[in-house]
Amino acid sequence: MKKSVSSILVLVFFAFISITSLLLYPEFAGRAELDSIYHINWAYQVSAAIKEGILYPRWLSESNNGYGSPTTIFYSPLFYLLTGLVNFYIPSLIVSLKVVTFTGFLLSGISMYLFLKNFCSHTASVAGGVALQLMPFHLINLWRGALAETFAFFWLPLILHFTYNGFKEDKAYQWIGLSFSYAGLILSHLVSAYIFSFVIAAYAIFLTIEEKSLCRSIKSITAISFGFSLSAIYFIPMI
Repeated sequence: MKKSVSSILVLVFFAFISITSLLLYPEFAGRAELDSIYHINWAYQVSAAIKEGILYPRWLSESNNGYGSPTTIFYSPLFYLLTGLVNFYIPSLIVSLKVVTFTGFLLSGISMYLFLKNFCSHTASVAGGVALQLMPFHLINLWRGALAETFAFFWLPLILHFTYNGFKEDKAYQWIGLSFSYAGLILSHLVSAYIFSFVIAAYAIFLTIEEKSLCRSIKSITAISFGFSLSAIYFIPMI
């Protein structure tokens, strides 16, 4: 228990260090051409819609000089929906964005720690979590304002964690965790979900060969398919 608490504190520290400039800067970016200008705009409109009672807004009426835009039909909505929910309780939209971004950044380290704990020592697992937080691509995404993509990172190790334990333990909650994690990734960032799906498939094939269990392979496919179905509220209108 003490090790787990100390691990989380280490990951909190490095998450804070990694995004210090984000937390201290009054806005998200000093240059308007960075992606954050779009994310702030979309988060503002989604947050306003949630306050009006629209829990899943599909039309952002203030975009394109008032002509509107179907942004949340085509762009994964989870980051903006969570920001809107936080903004319901925290008056400042910028602070709400920072809270959600920091939470995702912290959870990326924690999820990597959980995954590595399956076969690595405590120290190596913590180091792996910190390494993911400090990974250059992760930090660059944060700097250029790719907030939804940065938030989506924490799903990646979590999916691998549930896939690994599903094959090793074959418990129902592991497969359910895999389904919800995959759905969360799709709802957070569609492009990341598409790319990472090939990693999931390769890892599942590897574990199928290692465990010599076709049954568990079928369960993994079923879990992923169910996760895809859970995100239908997003991708069916998009199609």
